[in-house]
Amino acid sequence: MYGKTMALWIAVVAGILVLTGCDALNRLNMEVPGAAKPKAPAPAKPVYRLPFGVKVAGQEARVVGNDDVFGRVADPVSADAAVEVALRADQVIINAFPTDKKGNAARGAKPAVIIIKGNKGSLDQTMDKKKLAPGTYVMNVVANSQTSRVFFVVK
Repeated sequence: MYGKTMALWIAVVAGILVLTGCDALNRLNMEVPGAAKPKAPAPAKPVYRLPFGVKVAGQEARVVGNDDVFGRVADPVSADAAVEVALRADQVIINAFPTDKKGNAARGAKPAVIIIKGNKGSLDQTMDKKKLAPGTYVMNVVANSQTSRVFFVVK
C-alpha cells in the first residue's frame, strides 16, 4: 500500500512540474515532454543584415545591436554627402525622415525624397531642392524591391 501511494505522489509532482513548465528535471538531463526549454544566449554578432549595403560619405551603414533591423552610419555627414548602394539598380528611391535622437520620426514629418539613377548620388539631390537641415535622420533606401533602413546624422 505504501509503495502505491508513493508512486502516485511522484506522478502528481512530476505532472505539476511538467504543467508549470519547471525545468528542474531538465537540469538533471531528464527529458520531460512539454517542459519549457532554456533560452539560448544572445548571439555575439547581430542577427539581421541589410538587404544591400549602403554608404553615406564613404561610411558603410552597419547593423550594430543584436535586435537592430537597421544600419547606422557611425560619424556625422555633410548635407551634400555622397550616397552609394551596393547593388545594380536602374533607380534608387530614398525617403529621409527627420527623427529624434532615439530614431523616432516626428508626427507628420515629411520625408526628403531623393531619386538616384544608377547606384550613386548625394543627399542634396532632393526632389524639392532643399538641403537636409542638421539633425538625426532615418532613410529608407529602396532598390530592386528591397529596402535598407539607415540612421545617420547631418552636421
